[in-house]
Amino acid sequence: MSEKARQLPTVSEVVSVDENLMIKLPESASKALEISPGTKLLLTAYPAVGEIVMNVASRPGALLAEARMVIDNHPGAMSKITGKIAEMDINIVMFLLPPSTKETISGTMLFDLSRSRATLKDLEKSLSQLDVVKSVVTRFT
Repeated sequence: MSEKARQLPTVSEVVSVDENLMIKLPESASKALEISPGTKLLLTAYPAVGEIVMNVASRPGALLAEARMVIDNHPGAMSKITGKIAEMDINIVMFLLPPSTKETISGTMLFDLSRSRATLKDLEKSLSQLDVVKSVVTRFT
């Protein structure tokens, strides 16, 4: 853990799930993370340990998209992918790429296309043409 993370206060509160499976974020957490209506959160559930983790994915107004990919698992593969994304002036918000010893890896990337002239279709086409990308499916979130 970084020194900065150790110094910052942690917000911990118990929340309830209502009859519509909705959770109301505590005001203290919303303020600490500058969460306002329209903010998108990435929720990751770990059923084996009974844990849910949420990360701020984008602020209101961002044009958030997701790409699920199967890519080659060798040095330089991510460099080719991120280079192509940078050429298109697309911001990578985050990516989830689990460790693997197999020949390929399945992962998910979140993008903010707000400042790019590229469309989601352009992004998918450009990524699918890379030799290190075995498959890619995109969608707006």
